[in-house]
Amino acid sequence: MRNEVVPHLARHRTGAVRAALTWWSAATFVVLWVGFVVLLFVDRDSIESLAEWLDDRPLPLRVVLWVLLLPIAVGLKAWTSSSSALRVGALVGLLLWTWAAATSVVRLVNE
Repeated sequence: MRNEVVPHLARHRTGAVRAALTWWSAATFVVLWVGFVVLLFVDRDSIESLAEWLDDRPLPLRVVLWVLLLPIAVGLKAWTSSSSALRVGALVGLLLWTWAAATSVVRLVNE
């Protein structure tokens, strides 16, 4: 009986972690795109202020913030970059990443 229960619990825990990460990813992208569009029309300088705020954090905190908010941090770094190639590359990467996150949510909901 023990052999039957343990794999079931392991699958459930793995599924719960996957679901949590999928929803975290989706929420991060919603914040990224909604926040970007709002700030783009309301106050473009706020985007640069957020990037400066992130860069001004102590290194250990900055690393934690980058890990937790990676797509947002990448977007802020690209926005403040003087390289148009970096901006285009980051935009394409973020769009593909957003698509991957959205399809993961759809797959999770359809399970």
